[in-house]
Amino acid sequence: MHIMSNFVAKFEGTYRADIRHVFFRALLAVTFLILLVPPLQAQVADGKRMALVIGNGAYKNVPELKNPRNDSSDIAAALKAVGFEVLLHTDQTQGSMLDTLRGFRRSASGAEIALIYFAGHGIEIDRQNYLIPVDAVLETDSDINFEAVPLETMIFAAGGATRLSMVIVDACRNNPFAASIKRVNSSRSIGRGLSAVEPTKNTLVAYAAKEGTTAADGVGRNSPYASALIASLGHPNLEVGLMMRRVRDEVLNATAGAQEPFVYGSLSAEQIFLNDTRGLSPVESEANVVTEPNASAAEIAFWQSISGNSETSELQNYLDLYPNGLFTELARARLNKFGEVAPRQEDPFSPLVPESNAPERDSGRELTRSEIVELQERLSAIGHSLGSADGIAGRRTESAIREFEAAENLPISGQPTLPVYYALRDRVSDSDLENWRSKRAARARTTNVTPARPKVVTPEPKTAETESSAGPSPAFRQFCASNRQCGTSQCIIGSSGKSWRKNRSCQYCPLYASRCK
Repeated sequence: MHIMSNFVAKFEGTYRADIRHVFFRALLAVTFLILLVPPLQAQVADGKRMALVIGNGAYKNVPELKNPRNDSSDIAAALKAVGFEVLLHTDQTQGSMLDTLRGFRRSASGAEIALIYFAGHGIEIDRQNYLIPVDAVLETDSDINFEAVPLETMIFAAGGATRLSMVIVDACRNNPFAASIKRVNSSRSIGRGLSAVEPTKNTLVAYAAKEGTTAADGVGRNSPYASALIASLGHPNLEVGLMMRRVRDEVLNATAGAQEPFVYGSLSAEQIFLNDTRGLSPVESEANVVTEPNASAAEIAFWQSISGNSETSELQNYLDLYPNGLFTELARARLNKFGEVAPRQEDPFSPLVPESNAPERDSGRELTRSEIVELQERLSAIGHSLGSADGIAGRRTESAIREFEAAENLPISGQPTLPVYYALRDRVSDSDLENWRSKRAARARTTNVTPARPKVVTPEPKTAETESSAGPSPAFRQFCASNRQCGTSQCIIGSSGKSWRKNRSCQYCPLYASRCK
């Protein structure tokens, strides 16, 4: 009996010790978790900031828009500089737009901020807003449901964020589709600009121009709205509501009150910043400014501020700031023209490679057709005889470019490139170009006025043959005007007129032959 009691006492002592040991380990684990929670909460609070930028300018069935590609690339650079993960897409078809929006909805779901920026054409039909892909034809109002992307789809794609969903639409431009679209349903209205929207909570929808009005594409690199957005994103710690009000004021000033942006939606009292540096120490903030500048937008803004200035010191300042910039060769050429040779500066952070292997600065993109038209007009304004500006760089255009490059000390290529385009914009101001256009129009009116005695002509009755030869139907006029190269040797192969070259500018020639003859 005594032995049994000793055994029980020993067992109870061992059991109590094990219980105390387990309790002590559990207490340590709970303490560790308590210490770990604040860092995890801080990490969640930081959140993910996602942005999708789409620029549609190279429309296939109406004239191209000049600025959306520039606007989208510069907006993307500005958003990247303030900490957004940015996806950039240009000249998207309907299928690619829908796929892009679907992918963004998935990747941005749960992000702190999800932002979408769209530049291009938009249209309102029966109070419903649609964004137009580059492959849209829109012969009738019924086609809008099958060829465009509803604005509501884009708002939904940004709707997975936890704090702010924002859609910025620079698509209120005067729309060429609205003039040629045929109404199948006579009661269906086609509006001017876009109509108002009512987004859900924590969602903002910003228009470049308020309901029922149109926005300007701009005469410079960017539209007035995109320029104001880029400038406002460069100011840190601007609450998003205040930032968009500053954008509104800048656009109103830039357009002399003709264009007024508008923001739809409401937010809570919580302050939200797109360019937020409040959590950074002074050292971190300064480091971010130096190592992550908005190089594209900042460089372009600096060049635009000095491009009309004859001070050689400003050109040298540009070369010091941007030794490998987009306009470096043009700045050196202008310094050479003024008699001051600018030394080529090496970028201290780039590897030493032979100059022949360095990428050309104009390799980023080709000029659009509307830009080539402007280039031809500016060449004509300085005395080159090119005939009508048609956007097709033929032999006369290439010869004039070579002469201009030689006069400006630019590398001679004879091709319509970005450096030549910007050099011509520096040589021929916008006011000089408008004066030249006015004089050309006046000469055309004078030439067309030929005094003659009035002649009475009895109109002949219209026949099916004369009606068929009167030109394309109104529904196809925009398409035919945008693809007139299909009737020239640029696309036609042989004498039959039924074979065309296989390149991008000639891909719609079979349709042109059936619609436009």
